[in-house]
Amino acid sequence: MLGAAKFEEIYNEKDELYDLSIGKTRDRKYLFLQSESKDTSEVRYMRADRPAAQFAVLLPREKGHRYYLDHREGLFYIRTNRTGRNFAVMTAPVDDPAPNNWKVFVPHRDGVRIQDIDLFRDFAVSVEKGDAADRLRIHDFKTGTWKEVAYPEPVYSVFPGDTPDYRVPHLSLQLPRASLRLRAFSTTT
Repeated sequence: MLGAAKFEEIYNEKDELYDLSIGKTRDRKYLFLQSESKDTSEVRYMRADRPAAQFAVLLPREKGHRYYLDHREGLFYIRTNRTGRNFAVMTAPVDDPAPNNWKVFVPHRDGVRIQDIDLFRDFAVSVEKGDAADRLRIHDFKTGTWKEVAYPEPVYSVFPGDTPDYRVPHLSLQLPRASLRLRAFSTTT
């Protein structure tokens, strides 16, 4: 407990090549404990409403396998390089997230690196880089369709937002700094 004279160790990373971080999903339902080295990662997870529970390992470390976890509506979303170096995003049921239950949400593509997946109630944003440009693709959970966000010029830089309405800073060599506000299938500046 924060501020207590003594604390209970929940995990001790013994390999000095690994960094350890802890985070919470956007929906605040799960805590993740991420161990990560340069080319390998391992994620432990725990329901946030069960603080006395133990962290469970999603997949044990496997040299060269990097994966990252998020949660939405009873599914884990796993960004993984298991299917290729540019990553794919898979889903798995929370009650049995073994790899044989994984389903493709965003497939691996040779020319496009999936840098992140941001999950919201009504939509997901795939943060990607392809042809040396940043890209955002929006998935509408109601319709199951994807839409790529279009930008007004060929040279720009865009960074994912962090707010509920997903404001995205847009930097350009020609236009003044702008902020795009993304909703499930509309964009405004």
